[in-house]
Amino acid sequence: MRKYKVVTQLTTYVWAESPEDAQKFHDERVRRGQITLERDAKTDTGLSRALGVKFLEAPEDISCTRDPIEKPRPRDWIEISQDGMSLVALVTKLSKRRVYYYEALTKTERSIDRDKWARWAVQHTIHPSYEQQLPTFIFHECLRVHREKGLITDSGGTPDSSFILSVLEKYGYEPDDYEIQNGYWAENLLDRELTKHILENSEQGQAAPGEAQPASSDPWDISLGDDLPTLDEFKEHV
Repeated sequence: MRKYKVVTQLTTYVWAESPEDAQKFHDERVRRGQITLERDAKTDTGLSRALGVKFLEAPEDISCTRDPIEKPRPRDWIEISQDGMSLVALVTKLSKRRVYYYEALTKTERSIDRDKWARWAVQHTIHPSYEQQLPTFIFHECLRVHREKGLITDSGGTPDSSFILSVLEKYGYEPDDYEIQNGYWAENLLDRELTKHILENSEQGQAAPGEAQPASSDPWDISLGDDLPTLDEFKEHV
């Protein structure tokens, strides 16, 4: 990770009789909120070689500018859709020449040459980790764990953070210091979706006897068929 020096300044030009008058007038405008960092400041960033300086660590990909095809990272994932079904390949680690990924359909760890991974990513849907979306299989596993522990039933229940974080950690999702301080998006997302699932099922369970049950609108509910090709079979078309 490279180190950068970031300088944020409020620059104004003032007619005054002395430097002291100019500075005082500027400080007064800042104090009264007539000049603010949010509205008037300018930030300059440059590579820094300063030694003996304590650098703040910026969260990875916070600018959302990395190209996930040219520069893949763990927790990027490819979604291949076919006949209403979905195949997910989640990046787990990288080497100089290969991309290692978890194939959700077969529940296996695989690897592929970086160039072939890039060609797949161009042909299908690539989700960079900074997009803050989770593959559908993670939600389904989290839901299954909650059901097995008796935390969620057809009539209700409550999501449990410890089980949510355990499932996320299994697939390499761990919060950094910034996310711990400001809220971990992956945990919050699963908590919301589990709560939504509980409420929808509770409402369906309250339907009058003989009344048709409303169709589920769960966006995570994507069927996976045994006849769906694995990523290895897609190599023939690359």
